[in-house]
Amino acid sequence: MTTYQWFIEPKNYDANNILAAELPEVNFIRDLTDNTGKTHIVWRCEYWFVAYFQRCQKTMNLKFKVFNRRGNRGPIREWIFYKKKNIKVKK
Repeated sequence: MTTYQWFIEPKNYDANNILAAELPEVNFIRDLTDNTGKTHIVWRCEYWFVAYFQRCQKTMNLKFKVFNRRGNRGPIREWIFYKKKNIKVKK
């Protein structure tokens, strides 16, 4: 069974404050590299916390990016599947 690690990169003050208050300091990671070679400052968390953060996004004015990686080594990659897309239907 494949396990994934989840990470949230705060993009505004509100998101960073909530992450700092809710997650242990050991989950704060500087300079984690993604699959394009860019480094990110992220908080490691469980998937349930990512889902919780997504639900609170609009009501709490949270701006952030979600990343994951398979296993506990290697580069992270942005997880874009949670973003809703408008699908246009051709008539």
